[in-house]
Amino acid sequence: RKLTQDQVVSKLQLMDLDITRSIYSQIEGGTYSIRISVLAGLAQIFQVDYNTFFRDVHLPGSE
Repeated sequence: RKLTQDQVVSKLQLMDLDITRSIYSQIEGGTYSIRISVLAGLAQIFQVDYNTFFRDVHLPGSE
């Protein structure tokens, strides 16, 4: 699904999530820690399972 940053931010704001385009850009760039509520909102917007975001995440010492 192709959405601009502004479109994603607008959808998140309609969910009463406090986020700006600048913060969303930082999240995409990996320089801002995402809140769980925003992550849940993104899962809903992009119609993916919440667990998709954690598919390739490995915690230190868990291997």
